[in-house]
Amino acid sequence: INIFICKLCRTHSNLVSYLDSACAELGVSSLEAQALSQLNRSGGSSVSELQKTMGARPSTLTSVLDRLSERRMIKREVSTDDRRSFFVRLTSKGNITSNKISNVMKRFEKSISSELSARQIQGFQAALEAIDRETQATEPFACQTQDSK
Repeated sequence: INIFICKLCRTHSNLVSYLDSACAELGVSSLEAQALSQLNRSGGSSVSELQKTMGARPSTLTSVLDRLSERRMIKREVSTDDRRSFFVRLTSKGNITSNKISNVMKRFEKSISSELSARQIQGFQAALEAIDRETQATEPFACQTQDSK
C-alpha cells in the first residue's frame, strides 16, 4: 500500500509542475488557475467556501487571492450575509483567463481519458472520492513504532 501513496504523491507533484507550465503563458500558477476555475464554475464564492472547495490552507489561499486581486482578475466584496467575511468574484479579465484555463484543462483531460475505458475512468473517480472521504472524515493514523505498542 505504501507504493500506492508514493505513486499518488509523485503524480500530484508531476501534475502541479505540468499545470504550472501550462498556465505560465497565462501568467498564473496552478493554484491561481484552480481558484479562477472554481470561481468561474460557482459564479463567485465566499473565501471560506473557496478554501473548502480547493482544499488550500487559509494562508495559502489568502496569498493566491492577493496576487489575483493585484492583477485585477478577482474582486473581493464584503459579504451581504456576514460583514466579517468576503465574497470573491471574477472580473472580466479573470473571466477571460479562466476560460483559457478551462480550454487547457479540457484538452489535458481529453488526452488522458482517450487512453482509458469508461470503466477505468469510473474506477479512478471512485478512488479519488474514497481518498477525499478518508482524508476529510478521519484523523490521521498515529505513527507508532513497535516499541511504543
